[in-house]
Amino acid sequence: IVRMLQQYLPGINIWLDVDSLTDIGNLEESVAEAARFVLFYSKGYFESKNCIREVKAAVERGKPITVLFETDENLEGSNIIQNMKEECTWCLPEDVGCIFAEEPILWINS
Repeated sequence: IVRMLQQYLPGINIWLDVDSLTDIGNLEESVAEAARFVLFYSKGYFESKNCIREVKAAVERGKPITVLFETDENLEGSNIIQNMKEECTWCLPEDVGCIFAEEPILWINS
């Protein structure tokens, strides 16, 4: 996603933890510097300790959050959005309203 966005929006500054984070202890500071937090959801996201740290830092700092997801399923018969919200509710019940303040966006990688 980052590479595609950089292609379509030259000059955009995008921070990606796996590319830019040299010390996991600085995770919250990195989120604090962001203008927007983009959460790319995959099953189990909300069960990851570091993902929870990232999203909690975004919520605590009032960052706008955009949730993106991919699926191979037919969306009409799929419960993927409901499932991700349930996973979030199970792991971060107090933050689910902030995390899903905006409807999740289907990322179509073509």
